[in-house]
Amino acid sequence: MELTKIERLILMNQYRILAKLYPEEEKDCEIAIKILANGYKYNYSSLFRYMDDDLSEEISKEVFDILQMYRSLYFSYMKLEDKTGIDKDDVIFQGFDGNEETEYYDYVYFLIKEYGRYEEFKKQELNTHYRILDKYRNMLNVWKKYDKYAKLNKEQIIEIINAK
Repeated sequence: MELTKIERLILMNQYRILAKLYPEEEKDCEIAIKILANGYKYNYSSLFRYMDDDLSEEISKEVFDILQMYRSLYFSYMKLEDKTGIDKDDVIFQGFDGNEETEYYDYVYFLIKEYGRYEEFKKQELNTHYRILDKYRNMLNVWKKYDKYAKLNKEQIIEIINAK
């Protein structure tokens, strides 16, 4: 990891402020200041150990596409007069596997539970406890044939939820 002298100075000053605000963390802040002041590159990564890498734009876009698809399925289903053959649970977003699809799960949890988006799914658990991303991708392939913002009919909903 590379840091310029300016970045190191800014971070050092931030750690000085943190040491004053949180005296119980003063020792950790002093160590961080020494690492930065002396340019101990090998130890820079320890300063960022609590930070995840950037989430890729591809994953972000895929999550939004999946959520939009489920929004379309859900609201179209709610407007259907004849719902026979469609289980309501099939049109409600279920989430992702927290262990195997962690980046997806973390992001969707943030969007729905913390950021307040997609209110219609707020009561969902969001951890499926099983891999589901491949199913969503199959569903997306079918859903993308239709206008993303148009009301889906019964046959289209069934085709999407049964995608293989």
